[in-house]
Amino acid sequence: MSDFIYTLAAVFIGGIITLLVSKYYYKSASKDLKGEVSKLKKLSNMILRVMEDEGWVKLNIDKQGNIQGFVRKLSGSANIKFEAHGNLSDASKKTKEPKNNNENKTSTQP
Repeated sequence: MSDFIYTLAAVFIGGIITLLVSKYYYKSASKDLKGEVSKLKKLSNMILRVMEDEGWVKLNIDKQGNIQGFVRKLSGSANIKFEAHGNLSDASKKTKEPKNNNENKTSTQP
């Protein structure tokens, strides 16, 4: 019976250690991810502001100055010409070829 208690204690202690180590790595990864997201958000805002300055887009900005979206107007023209050539035939009325080449041969037996 004491082996069973030792086994339960070992499993419990192993679970606690695993929980603590996992929590440490989770917090570390979360901190790194927040930093990366912040950098990407700043870069995206810079790109959108340059696009607005060039007249490519119109930004929708809220009262706090955060970009909520943008509008892109597209315009242009196209000159398209289509031309087709071909012969039409009715495939349902097409003559069928004989299946066996020997059917068309005449036999020359003496």
